Amino acid sequence: MQKVLLFVLCAYAFSCSFTSAFAFSDIITLPNVFLGLSALLLLIKLAVSGLRIKRFSEDIYVVLFLCIAFLSFCLNNIAGFNAKSLNHLIAYSFSVIVLFFVFRFLLLNSLSSDGDKFVFLKWLYRGVYFACFFGVLEFVIKNFFGIQLDEIVPRSLAGEYNPTVLGEYIRIRSFVQESGHFALFLEILGPLAFYYKFYSKCENGFVSKALFIVVFSLAFILTLSTTAFANVVIVLLILCINQIYNIVKKKAVSKRFIFTAIVFFVFITGITYYLLFVNDFLGSILDEVLVGKLSSSGSADDRNNRIQEVFKIFLTGNWINFLFGYGPGAYDRLKIESIISLYVNLFLELGLLGLTTFILLIKSIFSRVLLNKNRYLRTALVISLITASIHYMAISNYWYPWIWMLFAVVQYFDKYPIINSLK
Repeated sequence: MQKVLLFVLCAYAFSCSFTSAFAFSDIITLPNVFLGLSALLLLIKLAVSGLRIKRFSEDIYVVLFLCIAFLSFCLNNIAGFNAKSLNHLIAYSFSVIVLFFVFRFLLLNSLSSDGDKFVFLKWLYRGVYFACFFGVLEFVIKNFFGIQLDEIVPRSLAGEYNPTVLGEYIRIRSFVQESGHFALFLEILGPLAFYYKFYSKCENGFVSKALFIVVFSLAFILTLSTTAFANVVIVLLILCINQIYNIVKKKAVSKRFIFTAIVFFVFITGITYYLLFVNDFLGSILDEVLVGKLSSSGSADDRNNRIQEVFKIFLTGNWINFLFGYGPGAYDRLKIESIISLYVNLFLELGLLGLTTFILLIKSIFSRVLLNKNRYLRTALVISLITASIHYMAISNYWYPWIWMLFAVVQYFDKYPIINSLK
């Protein structure tokens, strides 16, 4: 049974970018199918031989978060039932119960050795690599050959998103619904893929590592996500400060880290210099994607207008709404546009208590990461948490599996660290 669970876990890790492509519906996606299968297998294992179950301090925040969602739903549906609210309550429940707890049970009961842990990381790395490769291929085929891959690769809501920039070039989104969401996927799981490739003692070869850096970097750049680009600057600053701190404290500076940082920096600098000064392509894109969005773009203005509308609603609400929100899917009942920010959306739907609980969950997970004794894995997880926390200011899709996957991975590797790897 353990080998079967490991197989399902690896299939889930590889396919977790398939949140839109090859989906049967918005809910029945490939990763959700594999998690559903794992839930069934875990129930069988529970009946036959029992499950390995561990409790973590963060569980109180997760359970409390879900309880607040249920209470908010009940308080706001007393006067009249709202179907959209029920749908979003189910989404909250699915995220907590399946994407978090079932996945963590799957980790606990399928990984029994360092070898199993590296197998899981290997398939996660392959999933990230494959999604990046497909994204770059998507950009080339769509923009230079005019072939519409969406007619070949089925997607949920394929016709409801226009991923163009400059009115001509199509941004990549790989197997995800939107380009910014694909950038979030790379920010959360990319660092773990880099950890496996460079620091796990399982992968060797300069060419394969360099090729992964190139493909990943191209995919990341071609998402043309403003928030993702800002995250790169923030992460580089944090890493630089950390390395300076280590030097001041006379700690050893990793040669592997220096090599990786130099290769990544040279590649990004070279590509940026060519496109910015030799070719007008990036200059036009920077003007639209960065300068425009940070000043007065329609995207930023629309997001800010929606946020302002939320605070106006709270000014006319009561203390129950302030504490517990207006219920899951509140935008439908309030007849406003959906909110494109997770934190503002949680404040609207679950109130101050729901938002505070989620922030405390992130803080607790972050504290656990800092206790991880494997400094390379710790660095990867810190980058994932920081970039995810920042990016969720600009999107609200909590039902994607990646952030819950990250929470569970942090807990698992804290309790069951990898022994045979670079420290």
